[in-house]
Amino acid sequence: MSNISQELLDETMHTLINKEVYANQTAIVNTMLGIDNNDLVQWDDVENLYYYINSNGDSISCDAYSSSDTSEDLSDYEEQQQEIMQWYSVSQWLADKLFVLGQPVIRLPNIGYWWGICNYGIPLEDQPELQMIVEALAS
Repeated sequence: MSNISQELLDETMHTLINKEVYANQTAIVNTMLGIDNNDLVQWDDVENLYYYINSNGDSISCDAYSSSDTSEDLSDYEEQQQEIMQWYSVSQWLADKLFVLGQPVIRLPNIGYWWGICNYGIPLEDQPELQMIVEALAS
């Protein structure tokens, strides 16, 4: 980020949010997830819902770990569930990027793509994961 202007980062963030983040759909997704035996969305469809954490505070997403080529020993790690506060409808492209970053996502091509945000009250432009994506795009 050293040679990238803040103006370029802000413009790229604005474009990313306007084109790739569609709407806050927390109520809709929570309702779908709360209906037993529905054919749309189940908790099993949430990727990166769980992560591994060790005593040093290092963490690894379970799904991102299992889909990578890493062979890191996880014997010192404990499995934890992420607490999702908000659901946003997003593009497939953004859902795929967020998955790689270990973010909870639902990726169902015939239904939709959602990003589960594990905080509340932080504007989208200040979400660390979006900032990482923007910095990669702008560089």
